[in-house]
Amino acid sequence: MRKKSLLVAGLAISLLATMSMGMISCSKDDPKPDVVENPLDAEVYYIIGKVSQGTAALEGVKVSAGGSEATTAADGTFQLEVTKKGDYSVAFAKDGYISVSANATIASDAAKRSSVAVLQELTKANAPVTVEPDKEATVSGGEESAASLDIPAGAVKTATDITVTEYVAGAQKEATHASLSTINCQPDGLTFEKPVKVSVKNQTSSTIYFADVVHYVEKSGSWTKSGDAAYDASANAYVTELTSFSNHSFGPSYTAASKGSSSEDLGEVTIDNLGNMSAKDGEIKAKQKMGWTIDGDLSALLKAQFPALTSADIESLVASINSAIASTKGASAGISESTVSMGTAKVSGDTKMTVKLSASVRQTTGTFNFMYQGKPVSFSVPVKTYSGVATQITYQYGSSHTDHSGGTGK
Repeated sequence: MRKKSLLVAGLAISLLATMSMGMISCSKDDPKPDVVENPLDAEVYYIIGKVSQGTAALEGVKVSAGGSEATTAADGTFQLEVTKKGDYSVAFAKDGYISVSANATIASDAAKRSSVAVLQELTKANAPVTVEPDKEATVSGGEESAASLDIPAGAVKTATDITVTEYVAGAQKEATHASLSTINCQPDGLTFEKPVKVSVKNQTSSTIYFADVVHYVEKSGSWTKSGDAAYDASANAYVTELTSFSNHSFGPSYTAASKGSSSEDLGEVTIDNLGNMSAKDGEIKAKQKMGWTIDGDLSALLKAQFPALTSADIESLVASINSAIASTKGASAGISESTVSMGTAKVSGDTKMTVKLSASVRQTTGTFNFMYQGKPVSFSVPVKTYSGVATQITYQYGSSHTDHSGGTGK
């Protein structure tokens, strides 16, 4: 009995000692971590991109969307911050250039600080040409333009200065057609007394041409079908008429079917503040990847499907297809990288923050319809697009935090 009493007493003393040690280790004298609110946890998304003139970066372009504004840097890049998910119209403007708008969408499942990429080419407006009421005139969209306008005598009542500039329209959310030529015609709204003939050159020989070229007119920011642009074999061109000035587009129907999506690791950025009880600040610069490319050897694909074409026709058709797809993307093919500043992060004491970055990659197949040796043929082009960057922010907590257990969280 005495042994049992001694055993119970010993256990009680041991328990008291353990509790005492626990109380000492969790006493008010233990250091506690500073807990701060991290600005990166705010609901912010980015519309990022690059503006160019041809292949050269274009500085000083004003870019705006959803109340946010920016000006392109020397390398043509820009960054807009928006606070809501959904669709945005992104406007691009620079004195002396054709202004355009493009569509951008922050997806409903986008994580905070994720981005969507928008590329855009801008074109300098051409010099005006004076059209006399009693004379015929031919006006092109530029030195390398595929389009030209034949204005008959009597089309204008008085001498009129007009400007026709071929340009690249902004990317649309769901492109219904590609463009072989898009022209800005000024003065906007000018109505002609006689129809004006528009010719868009077929860049290859008459052995092959696009089967279904359509004339579209831009109205209130949307493209509306105006009529067909029939192929004229004698001129090796697509021909239609217009009766007034606006933005006009001439191109074949184009469908882009999704073939899936994937992600590409762009690395991570960390602020490791574990073991330090004071909060820590640091700027977060995140790598971005954007652009598009044809996913394969387009020349080889064309040669396999159209064996009767000459090398010159293959080369011209490659250029035409690239240009047509570019008209749905806002810019020519090419992949580029940039860095976005997410601002200053504030990390609580005894905490590690990790920002993981993954490029969003979309695979699509674009389909065109051709007339080849007098027969209709469909041709598909695999396209790879870097559409933005997904961002994931996670935290690792040290033992000084709740329950002394450490752990991770978002």
